[in-house]
Amino acid sequence: MSILKLDLCCLHLIGEKSDMKKIKIGIMGYSNIAKKSIIPAAINHPDFELCFIGSRSLEKQIEIHEKYNIASGTYEDLLKTDIDAVYVSTPVALHYKYGLQVIDAGKHLLLEKTFTNNYETTLDLLEKGESKKVVVMEALMYQYHPLLSIIKNLLKEGSIGEIKQIEAFFGFPHLDNKDFRYNKVLGGGAILDALVYPLSLVTKLLGNANELMETDLKVHSSIQFNNELDIDENGTLLLENQFTRAVISYGFGLAYRNEYRLWGTEGILTVKRAFSRPENFTNQILLEKNTTQTLIDVPKANHFTFMLYEFSNKIHAKTYKKDSELLFRMKLIDKIYKEGYKL
Repeated sequence: MSILKLDLCCLHLIGEKSDMKKIKIGIMGYSNIAKKSIIPAAINHPDFELCFIGSRSLEKQIEIHEKYNIASGTYEDLLKTDIDAVYVSTPVALHYKYGLQVIDAGKHLLLEKTFTNNYETTLDLLEKGESKKVVVMEALMYQYHPLLSIIKNLLKEGSIGEIKQIEAFFGFPHLDNKDFRYNKVLGGGAILDALVYPLSLVTKLLGNANELMETDLKVHSSIQFNNELDIDENGTLLLENQFTRAVISYGFGLAYRNEYRLWGTEGILTVKRAFSRPENFTNQILLEKNTTQTLIDVPKANHFTFMLYEFSNKIHAKTYKKDSELLFRMKLIDKIYKEGYKL
């Protein structure tokens, strides 16, 4: 009952903002994720007005205008408009370049995951956003699904005691090798595409332990490397200190797996379809304590819509503070690239 009440409370607070002036948003990059998820979510969102979609292709610009009846043009055209915010959906290697242009234009930035390909450029974008007083946020949608709020609430209530181990998995079969994920120059590789989901879960759930982990954390990483394409295809990551450990498996060329398990001193929580979760999906959380198993309902939700609510909340609240969890995660990614054992 308390979980249901929490979710309804959150939805009520979201509804309270419906009379505010809509935020004018544009999209930079006519990508598959933009077409499938962000454009529909933005068009139907009460907090936003989708005003412009930018593409470097004239053919796509024409398609955008005909399909959505929305203004389209180049990225430069987009930044010259009076929009308030921009969602950037380009390959990872271009995130820093275009994210910087958005901030310099004085517009709020929602940057597709993974934020950039290293800690240094991530820090620079966050600091520039803080300086220019614009919101800078990573578009990592699963974090805003009610599922994660329920998990955090269960942990806060002590449902499994103290977390001792997190096991997280995110991987999928190979895509067409022409996909940008297989192009090193564009920021390809599984670390920047698949690892971000389970790794961000671990750093989110450990919360205030980040500072301690940064000084005491042991990082062990093995990476399956494709020498022909010069990218990492999949890997395993072990993070541990004297209090807890996390085991993460991720990558391309694997049977689809999208789940995590939290093993505590008093119980276990198991979540399926944890990171990429269809809007009408109703898979439950499994709580195991001794010989008892309990299934916990999760409400249907569009996590892209909820992510846009969070972006809107930050803009209205003028939240310009740097995201410490994101910075910590990017430091870990730098370390994995530098010290990971290549198989």
